[in-house]
Amino acid sequence: MGTRDWGRGKPVRGRGEVTRVPLQACASPPGDTVLGALLGGDPSVRGGALGPDRLHMALVDLFIGGTETTAAALAWAVAFLLHRPEVQERVRAELRQELGPTGTPQVGDMGRLPLLRATITETLRLRPPAPLALPHCTRRHTSVGGVPVPAGSIVIPNLFAAHHDPETWHRPDEFLPERFLEPGAPWRALVPFGCGARSCLGEALARAELFVFLGHILHHFRLEPPVPGALPKLGVTAGTVLRCPPFCVRLVPCQPPTP
Repeated sequence: MGTRDWGRGKPVRGRGEVTRVPLQACASPPGDTVLGALLGGDPSVRGGALGPDRLHMALVDLFIGGTETTAAALAWAVAFLLHRPEVQERVRAELRQELGPTGTPQVGDMGRLPLLRATITETLRLRPPAPLALPHCTRRHTSVGGVPVPAGSIVIPNLFAAHHDPETWHRPDEFLPERFLEPGAPWRALVPFGCGARSCLGEALARAELFVFLGHILHHFRLEPPVPGALPKLGVTAGTVLRCPPFCVRLVPCQPPTP
């Protein structure tokens, strides 16, 4: 098939052929839909139609929110697993037991792979991609934990501090995925994507990506430092996104266990 130009009906060339797409192939969306409003179908929408500048910033938001934060979390997971190779081996054993030597983890396998899911959850607890949630403004007088918050206050939740509270988390500074496999784990205190109606819209996608990517890596490779003892540093630097300090890792292909 040739490449389609949905908006102009031009003849376009693709793979040695020319295809003409009629203009009616792309009907204008109704003005009361999100796409219709962005394209200017609803004149009451603030900001006007989706012009080049707005489209550019929308794409920047998608790249920053959908790639940089997930990549940072994946790097932290690898760094923590280099410090705890025994957890790495247990996750690999779980993958082989549930999926076999050649199977690959899918999003629907989360219920079958609790240790892999706990490893990702513990990574997000220790190093939430964004240490501070988005600012919120109180519309009326309220209180948080007994502290009065007047109307009009700007509130910025400190997710990093909440995840390292020693009154909630046992040994909060240690990488312990096992904590989320035990009864009574403080799940309600885990808020790496914020909480409530204004939590991150991409939480489900981010968790799915981390589950599949890390699962594939651990199923097929053993993570090792470049030289014995050369483990990555786990310190954090303040920023919009918590990035792991640069480090090197060896990905050693795993041989399926012999029957």
